[in-house]
Amino acid sequence: MTQFYVCCRWVLLFSLSLAGFASVASARALDLTADDTASYNPVPRVLAGGTEEVKIGFILGSDVSYEVPMEVLLQAFTAEYADGTVVDRVMINADPAAPRNKPVFYLIGMGKREGQFRAMALQLRIAEDKSFWLAPSADRNFAEGFKCRFCFFEFTKGQVSSAACAEKGENAAPDRRCDFRTEKGNQLLRRPIAQAQTR
Repeated sequence: MTQFYVCCRWVLLFSLSLAGFASVASARALDLTADDTASYNPVPRVLAGGTEEVKIGFILGSDVSYEVPMEVLLQAFTAEYADGTVVDRVMINADPAAPRNKPVFYLIGMGKREGQFRAMALQLRIAEDKSFWLAPSADRNFAEGFKCRFCFFEFTKGQVSSAACAEKGENAAPDRRCDFRTEKGNQLLRRPIAQAQTR
């Protein structure tokens, strides 16, 4: 089982290995400038069999460039929760133990509900041109913290399988925990997006 952290304080670095290409990409979770979110209108790509995908971003050199404005992603994740959770961080991350020739990437939204940590991970498809695509069939994986400031997802064979609290030591609450659940499919970027709420 492998792990990666989804934490409100860190901008994670992850390794990419795509058909012999190896690099390090930084997910710009706080880059909210110079985006005209009002004019963004995603146009899904239809694949054989009728599957629709939305392009989320692509690898550009040693970095990740987002096709979808970051503010739109924040609002879309908040709308996807639809339970009072406010998402304020979005990043793309990879299972570090996945085979180099078969990397597994996830789009992760992080935030809080009533002061408690929340995270949602959606698996992405990586195309030959190093672009990231999200399909409505991608399951929603949830990590929900209770008396835990941040959680991390755990992987089994490239799939998110559980979540755990990253806090340890004397200052950590003895009854802290991170609950995990999976729900089928998603409507990210396919449902009306209201203005993001404020805490």
